[in-house]
Amino acid sequence: MDPKYIDENDFFELYHNQIESGKLEGEAFAYAIDLIREKAESDTVAYFRRLEKIYYYLLQYKYFPEKQGAYWVMQIRKHTSELQFLNRVSTPALRKKVEAYDHKWFSRAKLYICLETQTDPSTFPGDIPDEWTLDTLADDDFIESFLEEYAGKR
Repeated sequence: MDPKYIDENDFFELYHNQIESGKLEGEAFAYAIDLIREKAESDTVAYFRRLEKIYYYLLQYKYFPEKQGAYWVMQIRKHTSELQFLNRVSTPALRKKVEAYDHKWFSRAKLYICLETQTDPSTFPGDIPDEWTLDTLADDDFIESFLEEYAGKR
C-alpha cells in the first residue's frame, strides 16, 4: 500500500479481518500506532488550548471589569463546559501531563493580555491561584461564584 494518510474509518475498513482476529501485524500495526499517537496529540493540544482560553477569560474578567459583559461570561461558561468534557474523557496520563504544564498556559494567557491591553505583568499573580485546578475550573458552582465575586470589581 502506498504511504498515504488513512483515517479511523479507512483503517477499520482496510484491516477489519485483522481487528476481528485480535492480531494487528505489519502495516496495520504501524497505522494503529500512528492513529493512537495522532489522537493523543490532538487531545493534548485541545486540553492546552482550552486551559489557556479559560485562564485568559478569567484573568480578563477579574482584572478588567469593563470586559464583564455577556460575551465574556458566555466565553467563560463555554470554556468551562469544554474543560468538563475533556476532564471526563481524558486519560489519567493526559491529565498529569496537563497539570505538569498548566503554569506555561497560565503564563501565556497573561502574556496575551499584557500585549493586548498594555498592562504591566505585575498586575497579575505570578502563579496560578491555588483554587484554579483542572477540577475547579470545570466546576459550574466554582465558576458561578467566581463570576459573582468579581462582577464589577477590580
